[in-house]
Amino acid sequence: MSLRHAILGLLSLRPATGYEVKQTFDRGLSMGWNASESQIYRAMHTIERDGFATVDTVEQDNRPSKRVFRITEQGLRELDRWLASGVGPRYDKDPFLLRFFFMDRLDRDTTLSILYERRDQVALDIEENEKVRRQYDDLSGHRHPRRLWWQMQVLDGSIQQQRAQLHWLDELIDAVVSDVPESIPEQEDLDSPPSE
Repeated sequence: MSLRHAILGLLSLRPATGYEVKQTFDRGLSMGWNASESQIYRAMHTIERDGFATVDTVEQDNRPSKRVFRITEQGLRELDRWLASGVGPRYDKDPFLLRFFFMDRLDRDTTLSILYERRDQVALDIEENEKVRRQYDDLSGHRHPRRLWWQMQVLDGSIQQQRAQLHWLDELIDAVVSDVPESIPEQEDLDSPPSE
């Protein structure tokens, strides 16, 4: 997924400023994609330059003018093209998982501290997402129930992934508490010449 397409998707819902796009990312899209403010503004500039959006400058009393982005027909076509394209390979960057590739360097207590911290965060994320999900159990009366249904599928998928990660963390904590990593005999360093 590209940031540009995420922004086009948001602009297809309603015109928005860069600030409003960032707020939507923080509140609703962060489970699937996250972006910094500078990345969003850079992408919005490109969207405007490529003709995928127009910009209206709105004057405000006692405040700087704001730039409101509105998707164009060309932008809608690009969004639809991207939506209908193949999924492609998944490339996630997860610094937490990367750490585990080298976790054997840490002692047991430090490792457990990191695992418990992550477990607490994932449990909190699940609780917050389930709270949001309960607010939308009833789609009746919503202006765009079909759109909301799809958005809730993203939230449901995220909750399921978080539950799977919580289960994995619980198993990993149990293994570390039981000293499973310490019971695995070390092999000779593969880069070292064989001992004679």
